[in-house]
Amino acid sequence: LEDGRVIRVGKNAKHLEGLLSGFELERMMDEMRKDEDVSYVTYIDEDRIVLGSSTGREAGSYLPIKDQENSLLESLRGGQILGAPVDSVYEVEEPVLLNGVESGRLVIGLSLERTKREILHLNRIFTVVFVMIYLAAILMLYLYHYKSARLHTMAYEDEVTRLPNLKYFRSELEYLFMSPKREKLAVMLLQLPRFSKISMARGHEQGERLLEEMGKTFRQMEEEHLSFFKHSDEKFLVLIKDYEDREDLVSILSAISRISSTREPEQMSRFSTLRFGVVEVREQDRSVEKVLKEALIALNHAELHQGLYYSFFDQDMEQKVERETKVEAELRRVLQNQEEEALYLLYQPIIGEKGEKISSVEALARLKTPALGDVSPMEFIPVAEKNGLMGLLGLRILEKACVFAKTLEKREIPLRISVNISGLQILEDDFIRKVHEVLKEKEVSAASLSLEITESVFLGNYDIINLKLKT
Repeated sequence: LEDGRVIRVGKNAKHLEGLLSGFELERMMDEMRKDEDVSYVTYIDEDRIVLGSSTGREAGSYLPIKDQENSLLESLRGGQILGAPVDSVYEVEEPVLLNGVESGRLVIGLSLERTKREILHLNRIFTVVFVMIYLAAILMLYLYHYKSARLHTMAYEDEVTRLPNLKYFRSELEYLFMSPKREKLAVMLLQLPRFSKISMARGHEQGERLLEEMGKTFRQMEEEHLSFFKHSDEKFLVLIKDYEDREDLVSILSAISRISSTREPEQMSRFSTLRFGVVEVREQDRSVEKVLKEALIALNHAELHQGLYYSFFDQDMEQKVERETKVEAELRRVLQNQEEEALYLLYQPIIGEKGEKISSVEALARLKTPALGDVSPMEFIPVAEKNGLMGLLGLRILEKACVFAKTLEKREIPLRISVNISGLQILEDDFIRKVHEVLKEKEVSAASLSLEITESVFLGNYDIINLKLKT
């Protein structure tokens, strides 16, 4: 004071601590509020009475418990990869301990804005990744499908005609065989015999173009009961389901033969030579190979019927083929082993003009084996011609005839030996050379030999034949 006296004013320490603690609480909440993720801070006692708040909430008011778990669950039920809570603030309560005793609770409101931004960013990333995975999966499926389709095409489709190939035909017929309700089935094997000549005369591209045209036409003709397949270069297969009778099959092959009616005349002539072998598949048939074999047998027996070349398979054909196979096997064995007794000649005398003397003899080939017995030349000669054995067979016959001619010369019997020559023999390049070699080897005069040629050889190749006959 002015008079020098001193007055000491005292304050109860507990009251002062309470006052200062209020300021300290405000300072602490302000410090916490500076964090960008903290929206507000409220201090409450054990009865949830507000003691202080950064939001300006009145001290002494009651703070209710916030139900935020349901809002979290609801936001997570939306099927999102990562969901964000509906509220923008999430409250966290933390106890405040003084000397080990809870003196109150801090209710901290955490802002979820940054969390939402992170979730949104992650959602975008996941969306991009998901779309990329989805597109990659689609691409892989497409490539797999394309590769599978390509492999299927390569395995089961003919490249030129775009028709299913023989492998596909086999699987289709096997499937029909396994069907519990068996349809009435027939198989046609059709051949374009002149295809090889067309390719040689016009070139390979022209031949392929012809096959392309046929494949296109066949695809247009396909129906539910009619399917076409490529068998080989000049052969096609037709599968007919649920037909009526043979007349129905003849109508179908007749329609196939008319596929060239709108083409140029030259192309029409190519198609008009179509040949058909038809097999009516029996109920007991379960072998695809057997059906194909029977169709080929029928094709080889195709004959002309009212302008169409076709034949229906029957058991007699199969027996005939089996017989031809046995004759061919025996003939090959005899020729390779040079069995003199199995292949022999009989000589038919030819009487002269006056009918008094034998002027010449004709050599007649005969075949007799232990397995087949006597085989007629009307049977083994066509088999030899069909299977490329006529050259060797004709040479053996010529050699045997020359041996007999030599015997006649030694006995001074002036007879000419007449030997039948197949058209296939005379067309061989070395035919004349072989005749000369046999005459020289057997020491036989050419004057004692007569070659007899059937008329069938004159159906073509005139220049070659005339030259050889002159020689």
